[in-house]
Amino acid sequence: MGFEELQTGVVVSYPFLWAREAAAGETEGRKRRPVAVALRLARPGGDAVVLLPITMQSPAKGRKAVEIPETEKQRAGLDISLRCWIMLDEFNTDVIGKSYYLEPVPPLGVFSRPSSHQLQGCSSPISRPLGNRSPVASSAAALSFRPFSDMRLFP
Repeated sequence: MGFEELQTGVVVSYPFLWAREAAAGETEGRKRRPVAVALRLARPGGDAVVLLPITMQSPAKGRKAVEIPETEKQRAGLDISLRCWIMLDEFNTDVIGKSYYLEPVPPLGVFSRPSSHQLQGCSSPISRPLGNRSPVASSAAALSFRPFSDMRLFP
């Protein structure tokens, strides 16, 4: 995969930095995990991507997440025997071509076109410029996203 293929719906391995880790002073994710590209934004200094973490742990009460159906897990290159969720209330951003973490390697997989469009809808419009790596605990409040509670990511 070249960087041009890093588009909405693509699932890649990435050292996701959780907000709780950033609050504790950590600057890098502890391990590589699958993340979904929610949005790619053209920027003069390099395109930015919004990355949503995929987890196998059941989300805590009050968190915003959607469970990934088996068909979409298969498309995304995830283990279909495990329950998986895309977390919608936390994200990282990174700049393509300037990142130490994004690499031009084949993706784990790609969500279907309808699910990718819905994923893109979760993270648009963005009301502030994106930095290099900016974990945010509550993306809905920080970026004026559409309300996640009304979102059905997978039909």
